[in-house]
Amino acid sequence: IEGLRAWAVIFVVFFHFFPSLFPFGYLGVDVFFVLSGFLISLVLENKPVSISTYTNFYFKRIREKSALRASLFITNLKGDNEGEDYFRELEKVDDFYTHTWSLSVEIQFYLIAPLILHALKPSCSDSFLPIGYLMALAGLSFVYSKVVVPSTAFYSTIARLWQFISGAIAFRL
Repeated sequence: IEGLRAWAVIFVVFFHFFPSLFPFGYLGVDVFFVLSGFLISLVLENKPVSISTYTNFYFKRIREKSALRASLFITNLKGDNEGEDYFRELEKVDDFYTHTWSLSVEIQFYLIAPLILHALKPSCSDSFLPIGYLMALAGLSFVYSKVVVPSTAFYSTIARLWQFISGAIAFRL
């Protein structure tokens, strides 16, 4: 799984440097989100949920105004560029932190994952109920991603939740 995550990142990097050679490299972000959903499900299943576990996990992920936004993992919450096209923005990037939006989405998911994947998950002997719950959440997220403005959906953790939950469903199966 770590190898697949590495390939996903490599494709995104190649897309940024060689967009004509890797026109769909940006899909690596989507693959990365699905794999992250799988991995966080694995962590939740095999470790007791505790604040210190998630605090440590969260702060291990940290690598001007945009630097503060990046360190707080809120670069995906961009009210100042509503309606702008991300791909056009790539052409005029002058800020190192422009691409940290996906890390922000991932960290925001990790912060709500214990609630979604553990605390609210129905518990019963029937294994379909928890998967049905996850499928319903994924469906709601997917519908949301289609009804909001595309630029909002692109940066939204809620609109991308279905990708993470797809990984969680794969783990449960």
